Order: sequence, then structure tokens, then C-alpha cells
Amino acid sequence: MRSARTRSRKALQVIKACLLAGVLALFMAQADAGRLDSRAWFDADGTPTPDGQAYMKRFGLPRLISGQEFYFPDHEAIDGQGGCVILQFSIDKDGVTNRFIVLDSRPKGVFDQAVLETVKEWQFAPPEQGLIAMLLPVHFAFTSDSRHPRYDRGDSQCVSPKSEVQAMNIRGEVTQAEKPFYPPLMVDQRIQGCVTVSFDIGADGLADNYEMLDGQPGNEFFKATVQALNKSRFAPREGKQDRSWVVFRYYLPELKAEESRPCHRPDDKLESNKSGATP
Repeated sequence: MRSARTRSRKALQVIKACLLAGVLALFMAQADAGRLDSRAWFDADGTPTPDGQAYMKRFGLPRLISGQEFYFPDHEAIDGQGGCVILQFSIDKDGVTNRFIVLDSRPKGVFDQAVLETVKEWQFAPPEQGLIAMLLPVHFAFTSDSRHPRYDRGDSQCVSPKSEVQAMNIRGEVTQAEKPFYPPLMVDQRIQGCVTVSFDIGADGLADNYEMLDGQPGNEFFKATVQALNKSRFAPREGKQDRSWVVFRYYLPELKAEESRPCHRPDDKLESNKSGATP
């Protein structure tokens, strides 16, 4: 009887040891696979998956040809919290990525390198309009089964900087429009604003002779707007002409709208006089 109980205890110990070994093996396998999303963007051979293509299309990127998955870095600052990176980059006429700028990341500097190293290896189909600039959000998270980049924002503290035309009066046709990017310092400080810029269009179809007519706050967004106008193209103009102008708004959708006044348009005074008031 005693020997039977002894055999039972030994059998139970063996079963426990096997279960423990299985749990440890599962944990190690999950740790090794931690860099991959359950909806991976790339197959093992670097071929983009349908989920990866869909995500790129969602953010207006060209078709992906090849690349590698994002990886979850080992960093003491992560501490099980995950994070995010908002990356600005360009895709040249050959589909190669370049001109990288991290607009926002949380925690600061923890995931930046992992995103930069990964996107540098991506190959896209050549864009139809030549060189283009893109914005890509990447969110890292711990889940119940692994840790990986993910699609949804979750409790991310990153913001998605946006710029849009509020008003414009262009003397001629716009043949190629370049959208300005949010200045990284303004993203980091969570500053929103606007700018009104006037300019000439030359015989070569390029903008020139810029003047900031209004700006909130100050001239912080003027340089970003000028850079975008420098890359835009317009129908060539000959001889003396009226100046063109544009009002750009820079905002962070995740934050409340600020109480600052909107930027003035050059025709505000003219419109107010038309509205009825007689001086």
C-alpha cells in the first residue's frame, strides 16, 4: 500500500515537472516571437501580408514590395508600458525610404531606433508622382500573449500632427501641391497654431518672395509652410501680377482646440467692408 502511494507521488511529481517545463517552453517561445504582431505586416521571407498592405494604404503609402517586421527593443525604460512613434519620411522615385524625422515618441527615445532601422529597409513601389513625404504612426504594446507593434492607438500618448489649408487665393493653377509637415519642436511642446503667407509665382512656376502676414503663435509655423510651398508647383506667370496667399492651420486632433484667434486672411478687411458697414 505504501509503495503504491509512493509511486503515485512520484508520478504526480513527474507530471508537475512536465507541466512546468511546458509552461517555460511556451513562455520562451512567446518571448522569441515578441517582435511579431498576431496580424504581421510581413511574412518570414519579407513579403508584405494583406494586413500590412491594408495598413499602408490606410495612411496613403504606396504599395509595399518588401521589408521586415518592427521589433520590440530591450530597454529598461519600457517597464511593461509599451509606447509609440510618429515617423515622417520620404519615398523617392525608386520607392526607397529616406529623410527620416521622428515627430513624436513616447517614452522619449525608447522606440525611435527600432522604427527607424525597420523603415529604412522597406521597399515601396515607385510613387506615381515621384518623391512623396509620408507620416506613419507605430504603436507598441504588451498583450496577454506577447509584446508587439499593433494597429490600434490604445492608450498611446503620441499625437497625430496635422496641417490643412483654411483659405487661399492662388493666382493661377496649382499643378503640384506639397502638404507642410508639423515642426517637430511644436509637436513635442504640444503647440497648435496657424500662419498666413503671401508669395509671388514666377515664370518658372515656382513660388518666391515669401511674406508672413499673420502667425499664431509668432512665426513658429512660417518655415514649415515655406518649405512646402518651395516644393509645390504652379502654372508659370509672366509680367506683373497680384500676389498669391494661403492660410495653413496646424493642429493636434488629440488635444482640445486652443482659444487663440484664427489667422487673418488678406481679404478679411475687404469682406468686412462688403458686409455692410459704411465708414
